[in-house]
Amino acid sequence: MQRLLPLACVLGCFIGVQAHAQSASNSFAVNASVQTACGVTANTVNFGTLPPGAATTQVDALGAIVVTCSLGISYTVALDPGANAQGSNRRMRHATLTQYLGYDLYRNAARTQRWRATPGQDVSGTGSGTAQSLSVYARLPAGQTPPAGAYLDTVTAIVRY
Repeated sequence: MQRLLPLACVLGCFIGVQAHAQSASNSFAVNASVQTACGVTANTVNFGTLPPGAATTQVDALGAIVVTCSLGISYTVALDPGANAQGSNRRMRHATLTQYLGYDLYRNAARTQRWRATPGQDVSGTGSGTAQSLSVYARLPAGQTPPAGAYLDTVTAIVRY
């Protein structure tokens, strides 16, 4: 009987094993499309409060334009002359009077390269897929005698890509 027990165990073990079921498979694609796009926002350029009467010294200010373009996309940023320009001269207009305060915007800290809407006077870059900040250097030249009050201009930043 002891000899039959191992034989019975062996037979029982093989009888309990079942064959695997059949299978089928198929592949599928996973995809996405990243847009070629750019976006732009801008911070206010604020010259602050000026002393009354004649502005005897120039006043500098700093602003920023933030460009977000798809990775690897070449772009240029141009600035229009502003809502109150006279020819190529940018001007802020008094809030209630027909008076103006001249200023300009530049691409470099030395304020020698004007930032315009014409090729060669714009700023170029390559998109990184994240926000890129571009400094806007502003200058209010000396020698202006504006009446007291608030002055404002609106400049549009144009991103071409």
